Amino acid sequence: MTIDVDKVSQLSKLKIDADKMPMFEKQMNDIAQMADVLAQVSAQQLSDDTRRALLRDDTFIGAAFGNDKAMQNAPVAKDSYFCVPRTVE
Repeated sequence: MTIDVDKVSQLSKLKIDADKMPMFEKQMNDIAQMADVLAQVSAQQLSDDTRRALLRDDTFIGAAFGNDKAMQNAPVAKDSYFCVPRTVE
């Protein structure tokens, strides 16, 4: 798989200097090759420990600290919630 860096730069609206284009082409193609290799790896090729880690059950082990302690360093808090400035009008 080869990546057309010029097209990617146009789509992402990034300006890449012509003298740096070969470097980016090599880097992006290397990344694509690594992705191709990963796609070929079968779960059967993984060790039992790795497979168990990938398929482990998520368990809640308890809060590291209580709500009061979490809110203690909040610049502004109200009713156990962090108050932050509005970012969307």
